[in-house]
Amino acid sequence: TDPGTDPGTDPTEPGTDPTEPGTPETGLGIADATLQWGIRASFRSYVVGPIANGTTAATGGVTMDASGFSWTGGTGVADQATGTALVAYPGQIRFTGHGGQLDLTISDVRLRIDSATQATIVASTVSRSLGSTEYVTQTGIDFATVALASAPAAASDVAAAAIAEGTVTIANAPAMLTEAGAAGFAGFYAAGSELDP
Repeated sequence: TDPGTDPGTDPTEPGTDPTEPGTPETGLGIADATLQWGIRASFRSYVVGPIANGTTAATGGVTMDASGFSWTGGTGVADQATGTALVAYPGQIRFTGHGGQLDLTISDVRLRIDSATQATIVASTVSRSLGSTEYVTQTGIDFATVALASAPAAASDVAAAAIAEGTVTIANAPAMLTEAGAAGFAGFYAAGSELDP
C-alpha cells in the first residue's frame, strides 16, 4: 500500500485535515474565498446517466449546478514575499452509481498556490472501485495540478496568481489529475488526464 492510503469500510470519513508542509506561517489572512470547479464534466454526466444511474450530493457548504461545484467560505493564509498561499474550503461531494458499486467522496478541498504559475488542489478521498468491496481512504493528497500561467485573465482579474492585499481572481486555470488523484478517483482516469478548469 502507498503511504497515506488506508483501506476502510466507511465512505463518509475521509480523515482529519493534516497540516500542509510549506504552509505560510505569517502573512496575509484569506477570508470568504470561493472556488468554482467542475472536477470533470464527463464524469458528472456518467454518474447520473443511464449506465451508472447514480447520484451526486454536495453537502457542508458545497453547492452544485449544471456547470459544476462551488465552494464558499474558504479561509487560509498567503505569503506575499514568497507568492504562496493555502486556502481551505468546507464541505464534501459524494458520487454514487451502479447500485452502490461506484462510490467516491471528495472532501477537505484546499487550493495551495505554490508559485505565480503553479498551484495544487489538495483533497481527501474515500473511494471504492467497480467490482471491489473495500473502500480506500486517502487523506490530504495532491489531487490535481493547476497551471496558473495558462489561465486567461479578464481585464479585472489578476494575471497568474500575484499574491497581494485585496481581491485576487484566477479564472479558467487548466487542471490535471495527479497519480495520487487517479488512485483517489478509483482508477476511472489515468494520471495526467485533463480535469475541468
